[in-house]
Amino acid sequence: MKKILIASHYNRNNGDRAVLESTVRILKEIDNNIEITVSTTDPSDLIDKRFKVVDWPVKNKKIYKLIFRAIASLGRVSLLKKYYKLFVDKEYLNAIKESDIVLVTGGHHLTDILGVKNFYNLAINYLVPIFEDKKIYLMPQSIGPVDENNMRNVSKYILEKVNNIAYRDKSSKIFLDELSIDTPYIYVPDIVFTLPRYNSKTQSKRIGIALYCSYVGDKKDKLLPFVKKNLIDLIYIYVKEGYKFSIISMDPNDLEVSNDILREVNTQFDSSVVNIEKPETNSILDTVKLFSSKELILAYKTHSVVFSLINYVPVVAIAYHPKSIEFMEKINLMEYSIKDEFASTENLQELVNRALSNKCEIIDLEKKGIEKNKKLIMNYLNSILYSK
Repeated sequence: MKKILIASHYNRNNGDRAVLESTVRILKEIDNNIEITVSTTDPSDLIDKRFKVVDWPVKNKKIYKLIFRAIASLGRVSLLKKYYKLFVDKEYLNAIKESDIVLVTGGHHLTDILGVKNFYNLAINYLVPIFEDKKIYLMPQSIGPVDENNMRNVSKYILEKVNNIAYRDKSSKIFLDELSIDTPYIYVPDIVFTLPRYNSKTQSKRIGIALYCSYVGDKKDKLLPFVKKNLIDLIYIYVKEGYKFSIISMDPNDLEVSNDILREVNTQFDSSVVNIEKPETNSILDTVKLFSSKELILAYKTHSVVFSLINYVPVVAIAYHPKSIEFMEKINLMEYSIKDEFASTENLQELVNRALSNKCEIIDLEKKGIEKNKKLIMNYLNSILYSK
């Protein structure tokens, strides 16, 4: 019986929760006797009879985290390897030692776009299994960019020490090519494409909105207001045509902007025109289900694109990152995607009108694309679980 540790799970946004759910479901489908342990940011919030939980690697005390980041930020991997057990939680270390395979999940962890602190907080999820000389497979994820020299060196060290890398977008492949990584790497679609579809009755003239609000720096100051204003203006246009809107939260950061939109629109129209729709339970599957009943989804967050596609719901992808457009491209729906910086009201209206006019064609492409993606994902999982 194989024992698997799923590392690097972040339990605070719906995309990462969907990645975990997909991974566990597939592993159990392949072999129901597999023993799974999940390393997560919030062990007490993740109760599931299908697996055990442990915390993230570094002991949950500020001093340990500060010391670890200080050493790591110097790029001194050899020093970390010598002393890492001083910082690492014993329960986590025991879980690593007992595991046969470590699967490091995505989304998008090995990158400096989230800042130095987050880079090293995430990098330890890769480093400890490497130091423990475990079989390590990177599940489909985005990798890079990493421009700062020490972080780039740490990234290369990690990527050359794992057994196999599954990347999910072109920019990740470009980054891996630039680093001249010797480890085998292969394109595999995002594992969330394997989640089940819900056959809910379509609510006519009901459009879902899944926001992305985690911008930082200049993008938070300039791009987020642009995105919000143009979305509100778009809502006005379609409300006058009899449409209603449901905002589906993908992340706690969404709520402030969602409420801003609600207040703005509801000063002009009845409060039933735009609402914030919440799932019946905390299960990520109930969030996915919310997408299934909409006539169209405006998806600003990458996994909201996937939630729409797997439910065979027409979707317009407004991309904060190229991977959203690439996911659409793989389903032959790239023409229904746009970068967020170009998402003016006029451009969005053109995409929405086109999507509403071509619903049957879009759904047919979604069905074909999802089946293709599922086969690629299953082939990858089977290959790594039973590799010698």
